[in-house]
Amino acid sequence: MLAALAVVAFAIAAGTVVDLLRVRTAIESGQARLDDLTIDDIRDEGIDTILTAAAGDLAQASSLADSSPFLSIWAPVPVLGDQVDALRDMAAAADRLGEEAGTTGIRVSEAIDAAGSRPEARIEMLEVVASELLRIERLTATIEIGAEGDLLPPVRAARESLAESLAEVPDRLAPLKQQVASLRDLLAGPTDYLVTVGNNAEMRAGTAMPLQIGRATFDRGDISLTDFLAATSFLFTPNPSGEFNADIDQDLRDTYPRWLIGYDFPETAVVPDFTRTGPIYADIADDTQGWRTQGVLHIDAIALAELLEAVGPIVVDGVEYNSETAPQLVLNQTYIDYNDVHRSLRRDAQSELANKLFEAIEERDVDLLDIVAALQRAAEGRHLMAWSRDPVLQDMFESLDVDGGVESFETLVSVQNTAANKLDWYIDPSVEVTTERADDDHWRVNIETTVQHPDRELGVTYIDGPYWDDGRHRMLLTTQVPAEATQLTMPDEQVSEYGFDGTSWVIGTRFELPVGETRTVTTSYLLPRETPGMRVVPSARVEPVPWTLNGVPFDDATVTEVGFGPFPREQDDGWVPFALAGVVVAAAGAAVVTMGARRPSSQDGAARLTRLDNLTGAALLLMGFALVAASNLLG
Repeated sequence: MLAALAVVAFAIAAGTVVDLLRVRTAIESGQARLDDLTIDDIRDEGIDTILTAAAGDLAQASSLADSSPFLSIWAPVPVLGDQVDALRDMAAAADRLGEEAGTTGIRVSEAIDAAGSRPEARIEMLEVVASELLRIERLTATIEIGAEGDLLPPVRAARESLAESLAEVPDRLAPLKQQVASLRDLLAGPTDYLVTVGNNAEMRAGTAMPLQIGRATFDRGDISLTDFLAATSFLFTPNPSGEFNADIDQDLRDTYPRWLIGYDFPETAVVPDFTRTGPIYADIADDTQGWRTQGVLHIDAIALAELLEAVGPIVVDGVEYNSETAPQLVLNQTYIDYNDVHRSLRRDAQSELANKLFEAIEERDVDLLDIVAALQRAAEGRHLMAWSRDPVLQDMFESLDVDGGVESFETLVSVQNTAANKLDWYIDPSVEVTTERADDDHWRVNIETTVQHPDRELGVTYIDGPYWDDGRHRMLLTTQVPAEATQLTMPDEQVSEYGFDGTSWVIGTRFELPVGETRTVTTSYLLPRETPGMRVVPSARVEPVPWTLNGVPFDDATVTEVGFGPFPREQDDGWVPFALAGVVVAAAGAAVVTMGARRPSSQDGAARLTRLDNLTGAALLLMGFALVAASNLLG
């Protein structure tokens, strides 16, 4: 009888645990679907499908909590019944949220589908999103969790967590509502943004050199582009007084004394942090052209190729540009084809491609999510960057990693073009980083950047540059390192740029590189021992730069974090005697214990001697272990 009762009790307990786990798993699954939404997931599955699936998970959790026979058994039991009721109340609250999230998913999905058909629908989509955010916020304020009674600590903690999450909804949605409103105002316009078009065949610090300048106007959901002007033309020369066109921080002037930062676009681009160069670009355009824009967008040929992936091929003057061919056609073939014609025709061709692409976005029924995903991929490699005077939009750009900022703890290596040629199409640097212990408190970091100028056919003036008939390349190699770095040097190099640019320490050297030759430049510095690793910022080159850190390979296609590994200890042979002594003493202790265990029980006083052996052996073992531990500390 007792055995049967035990089996029943075990079955009830096991069933209760299983059902509790099923409820928790369903809730966690629904929460994960809501927390881990990405653009790729939304594109592949649809936001309505994802949110409906999340709603299904939460509904399943509520149904399990209500219908479980095992949980029902405990409902009448004092105290335990309160836990069951609380679980059911919380599952029901989650179910309601899930149901409303599913409704939101359907409405937003329909608005997204319509947004690709006409410009005004983009504004309508944002209005739907804003309306749904407000609806969800109001809904959460009406949800009664219940779950009262004498709750045990785990259940009470779960209820408090749910209540806290619901209370935080207004604060969490507030910035999102502001961003949606600002985006809606931006698209409704009319709003002008400066557009700088970068050329990846001529590189600057962490960006393609901005060589063409234009404006984008947002008006009632429509986006129109002006013709592009050459960034180096007299139109953007300094104002008559000869002063800077922008207010330049003193640290930038001190760090880059040979550069005309604030005079023109290509010179300013030696500073990689777009949160600083964006406002300067806007000031240059305002001072020289009277263009009072609300922000700046930087886009390069790789970003255009990403957009072509979403939009489809574009034909310009009988030449088809697609995502695969566009980089070579824009950055290399154009200079070959227009070598003997006036440069304005070549610039017109590049400008025409950008205009045709934006026209296609307007005219074709393009999936808005495909456009967003393309822009996201471009931003990951610094091929797209954005700055806005609107602090709400600027915060959004930063949260989406589109702002092009360089943080004080990041590292960036830039092989910059100072030869006015288009050779960066052919130049593929590589970087090798090694770290070692400098002293008890610091890492020594060595960054070796290797630049090869491969053999190539000469004869295209735009590509080879105007300075040398032999095709030599002239470049500036700069390294941005964390603000906490010390003893920053370039051994065996003549340093041409050095200083703190307000965010990072920067050091640089200029050199020439003949065709067929290779050069390696080393940057060396110290970092505190507590620094766990390196965060590498993309260089925005056509091909991502291959890196290795202590033999671990990666590339700079996106921001990448790599750990240094354990802080190495100095080799000190003083630990060896302690280790050997510890092993010998421990072995002696083990031998004594073994000897006691083997002593014949018939021997006089055997029990007493065995206890003595055990005590002696244990003491020797402990002493041996202590010596080995001491050797580890010393070593």
